[in-house]
Amino acid sequence: MSTSGFETFRLVKPDEADSEVSQIYDEICRLKDPRWLGPLFGFFAHVPGLLRGFWELQKRLEVLDGHISRELTNRIAMVCAVASDCPRCVNFHKTDLIHRMELDEYEVEKLHDFENADLPESEKAVFRVARKLTLN
Repeated sequence: MSTSGFETFRLVKPDEADSEVSQIYDEICRLKDPRWLGPLFGFFAHVPGLLRGFWELQKRLEVLDGHISRELTNRIAMVCAVASDCPRCVNFHKTDLIHRMELDEYEVEKLHDFENADLPESEKAVFRVARKLTLN
């Protein structure tokens, strides 16, 4: 137990992973980028089945082609990060939208208060559903 009253929890790093987790990490690096091996993957790696499930979800959303554009998928993720009030998640998704998706910073900022932003009503409806699912 640490002095702050919280237990420390070690994340599973690539060089410390067992063979099952290493295979998943290798696939992430091959299909995405080693920078994707962030804290959430290191946390889920303690339960390889959970890590695999989370990666499969991410792969469907981020890697494989689907019916929803990657830009919209990533904008939805930003709305969910804002709704959950997670600074790390907001920072990750904001940076991702600006640098990887090459969205204008002003367009990304609109997602913080999409209800009052100059956005199509159809997008606002999608964002409302995403926010509701995040909060419930």
